[in-house]
Amino acid sequence: LIFNVVTVVAIMVTLLATAEYRQDAKFIFTKYVNESGFQSHGYVFILGLLQSAYTFTGYDSCTHLAEEADSGKNKNIVAKALVVVVATCILYGFIFVIVICSVLDDIPSLINSATGSAFIQLVYNCTKNTSATVLLALFPTLAALFAAETMTLANSRTIYSFARDGAFIFPTFFAKVSPVYNVPIPALLFSMVIQIIIVILYFSSDVVFNTIISLTTIGHELAYIIPIILMLFGGRSRMDPDRPWNLGTYGVVCNIISILW
Repeated sequence: LIFNVVTVVAIMVTLLATAEYRQDAKFIFTKYVNESGFQSHGYVFILGLLQSAYTFTGYDSCTHLAEEADSGKNKNIVAKALVVVVATCILYGFIFVIVICSVLDDIPSLINSATGSAFIQLVYNCTKNTSATVLLALFPTLAALFAAETMTLANSRTIYSFARDGAFIFPTFFAKVSPVYNVPIPALLFSMVIQIIIVILYFSSDVVFNTIISLTTIGHELAYIIPIILMLFGGRSRMDPDRPWNLGTYGVVCNIISILW
């Protein structure tokens, strides 16, 4: 958490301090640039939403650890953690996007950069320094590794839960919990193996990797819409009205917005 906050601030400050010029508010909030090769702006907009949806993937990690949370004194600890994560990430992410948009220069050259990364090229264009570019590029790389660790943790608990309830392959094996470490090691290793396979595919073809990411993102959203629909149409009436976390009418509004998204 500290690393993420400090490094993102460092990137924003550096870009704002070294950029030769700033884009105005009209460019930041209204300029539309289509360099995808597709003529349909609506289709490209949907593709852009797909990339944005990918960044939401890890927001729910704390819910997968609900069974391990110490909720003795605070029954709402997981729900509160989820709200805090979503709220702060939206605010923090929005500020970061504004900063990036404000220092954008020649967009086609960023997309076709020899570095293979528009972000790295943008940092270099601002700083004009190779060492500074490498340093700032390491920040999101390390953050991604930390995120991968967290998501591996959350994914292993999901596999374990499904196996425990008999809804996963070889349920007896994958539901085992190490008596020494108190961790579902088979589920953890299985999660790691799947990630390794995906990374190997990325080395062979970035098209394959991007396809996997896109399908995973869509599948992720579809997996969420099922319980939300069930909650909206009949699920709320089956729940305890005195439950610790109850948004009432606001919960219905949240469900509707989530389904539309």
